Amino acid sequence: MKNDKFLLGILIFIGLLVVAALVLFATGRSTQDYLEDGSPESVIHNYTLALTRGDYERAYGYLASGEEKPSSVEFRTFFSRDDSQENTGLRVGEADIIDDEAVVDVTVVQGSSGPFDPGYDRPDTAVLRLESGDWKIVSMPYPFWDFGWFSDPPR
Repeated sequence: MKNDKFLLGILIFIGLLVVAALVLFATGRSTQDYLEDGSPESVIHNYTLALTRGDYERAYGYLASGEEKPSSVEFRTFFSRDDSQENTGLRVGEADIIDDEAVVDVTVVQGSSGPFDPGYDRPDTAVLRLESGDWKIVSMPYPFWDFGWFSDPPR
């Protein structure tokens, strides 16, 4: 009889842990929103968010114009066949703006892919250019960019 009560107590405790984990999972998900496009940092945020949501048309609109700009079909194809963004995020840092060009510090955050893989954070930069009053992306770190696009180095 004592063993039955002890076992029942353990099962109730495990059930409470499962419920608590589900509640934390459901409430812990952050719902990010698009920001106003007025700064280089907000453009990087919005571009990445659009890619995450699969809104390729909006993401494509953040690209700078130029000879090496991919077509919208090439852009969509690149992201639909490359799933390396699945477990990857981007932390946006400060922008260094000089005239009509901005270099934004970003950190590519790669989540773990298994129990022995801790993941990694890789510092990098994104380059933007001011075009007709709007900030447009010239380069981003992989996996948010194909290196065949806009090969001109920043000034």
